[in-house]
Amino acid sequence: MRRLATAAAAALVASGCLARGMARECDWARVTTVSISPPSLTLARGETARLHVAFIPPRSGSGCPPHPFTFVWSSSDTTVADIDGDGVVSAREPGSVTITVTTSDGPAGTAGVVVRP
Repeated sequence: MRRLATAAAAALVASGCLARGMARECDWARVTTVSISPPSLTLARGETARLHVAFIPPRSGSGCPPHPFTFVWSSSDTTVADIDGDGVVSAREPGSVTITVTTSDGPAGTAGVVVRP
C-alpha cells in the first residue's frame, strides 16, 4: 500500500476510500472527452481571441474524490499563432496552426486557427 499525506488521507476517509484503517488504491475518475470551442477560427495578424475548453468532468463511482487534473495549451507553430495558459490565441504571422489542449489525464482536443495578413 502506498503512503498517503495526512490531508489526502483525511479526504479519503471522508469519501470512504480507506477501509479498516488501511489505504487502498482509489478508482480515480478521469477526464475522457475534451473539445475546443470554436473548433476553427480565422484571425487577422495582431488580433487575439479566447478559445474555450469543454470536457466531460470526472465522475467517480467508487466513492473516491475526483482525480485532480489540469489543462495545457499548445500551438503547432508559435511563429504563426501562440496561446497562453488561459486559452487566449495571439495571431502573429499569416499561416495556419493547430491549437491543442491536453489534460493531465491524457485526452486532448484540437482547433484550427488561420491567420490572415
